[in-house]
Amino acid sequence: MTGNLPAIPVDPLEPPLSGWARFWTSVFGSKKRTIRQELIWFLGDDYRNLETHEKSFPGYDLASLHRAISSISQECCIGYRELGGSNATNVRELFDLLEQPWYRNALPMQTPFQRVAVDVEEEISLPVNLLALAVLRPEIGRHHRRRSASLGSKPATLLPPLEQPERVLVMLSSANQNGDYWDNIDGRGAAPQTVLKVSIACKNREIANRFFNEVEERRRRLSVYRGKVIDPVVGGGSIHSIGFRPIEQVNEEDLILSDEVKQLIQSSILQFYQHSHRLESLGIEMKRGVLFHSPPGTGKTSISLYLAGLLPKFTICFVSGERLLYPREICRMARYLQPSMVVFEDIDLVAEERNATGLATVLGELMNQIDGCEVTDQVLFVMNTNSLERLEKAVRNRPGRVDQIIAIPIPDAATRERLIRHFARTLELAVEDMPKLVRATDGATPAMLKEIVKRAAVNALSELVERQATESETEIGTSDDLKSESESESESESGGDPEFGGESESGSGEMLPPMPPLRLTDADLLLATEQVRAMRDPEPSPGRFGFGDPIR
Repeated sequence: MTGNLPAIPVDPLEPPLSGWARFWTSVFGSKKRTIRQELIWFLGDDYRNLETHEKSFPGYDLASLHRAISSISQECCIGYRELGGSNATNVRELFDLLEQPWYRNALPMQTPFQRVAVDVEEEISLPVNLLALAVLRPEIGRHHRRRSASLGSKPATLLPPLEQPERVLVMLSSANQNGDYWDNIDGRGAAPQTVLKVSIACKNREIANRFFNEVEERRRRLSVYRGKVIDPVVGGGSIHSIGFRPIEQVNEEDLILSDEVKQLIQSSILQFYQHSHRLESLGIEMKRGVLFHSPPGTGKTSISLYLAGLLPKFTICFVSGERLLYPREICRMARYLQPSMVVFEDIDLVAEERNATGLATVLGELMNQIDGCEVTDQVLFVMNTNSLERLEKAVRNRPGRVDQIIAIPIPDAATRERLIRHFARTLELAVEDMPKLVRATDGATPAMLKEIVKRAAVNALSELVERQATESETEIGTSDDLKSESESESESESGGDPEFGGESESGSGEMLPPMPPLRLTDADLLLATEQVRAMRDPEPSPGRFGFGDPIR
């Protein structure tokens, strides 16, 4: 077939025009060629004898796939031209359609577009069905890796270049296929899932292998999800879609913990990944598992947010609720987007003792996925729990699954004072007896202390607004009296003409004076402490529910 191919001109993707063709094109404009004409000119009369190869990709990865193909067209192609869309879902189906009399003269269709998210509150339109002609460079796919070097991989295998530039037809398409899922009501059902397909027509398998190796490597490396906080929708054995999640930035000054806990975080997590390249070169396993346990509200999630800020190249995924039931899908995604950090909130819900729940299958799958990470996989598993004793021993007592267990203690007196001052940093803290306030909050968690400051601010603000409103009404009343006397005098001088007298305004449009800084006093904070205590227990007693002596 190679003998039928025309020589590659200066522009390899535009057929040369004869003199008459150039004349008619200049007068009447260019006539669009049919798909069949394009293929015959570019691939030869016997294009149907070319091999066709196809690979499927998850439907949520349209943007990453477009990035990969665009990168290949710029770096691995002598020429690349998109024709438009078609009714086929792969190249072989297109070849068969072109043999049908009703489709032989089909023109490329207008390319359909789909809106996809590429970041928080950011979307773009991308084609979901297109045909493209490409001339591949001989060097394509030479540096074949099992995984990108930036993701942690073995040295590249250098392949010999192809003998010559190769002409190929590339198609991107999407299709719906039914997948099983649990609807939690009527049992198992079927839901359509979008699958993306890339197919190629080329001379032999080696060309296809090199092309798809490039696609896969670039799809991983250029993924729109890499290095971001993602929000996957999981179900039915697959990830249906991935969104982006804005998170609160937690800086070191916001993380008020004991020095011992900070040192453990630094040594067991941050230092490990700061030296990841050297450790990997020494053959050290790059997977890491850390378990945080403490009572609710002590800052486990804040620590995860703090780690997310210190690992900017990591893809972050917070897993809670129903997502905990799909460890296989979550862990596969984490390996694909590595380096990554997966935060399992309330891990005890699926990692209890095997004889305590009916979720032994989920627990087994979670352990299989953690154990299944390869030595070079840079995945950090962070597991949070409020009940360490409920965790399966195979999870908590097994290095390689959990490499470090870190207990977050209830804040002591000094830490509680730091937390109160931190949460009130935007207010004017006018506390005269801080030791009394610290004693009153004995046993309170950071979440409780934050609520105490918040309630104190609301109480103080309500009192301030009420006081300002009363003062404003008094000032308005005095102003109205003076205004009435002045208007009476004017009416006497003008003969009582209503045009000069009329009804006085109510003063509802008067501007309130600027609000002074909000001050929190001992009384405000102690009252808020009692309110939070009452919220937790209508009849509190000393030492119960995390609080100390009653306020005196």
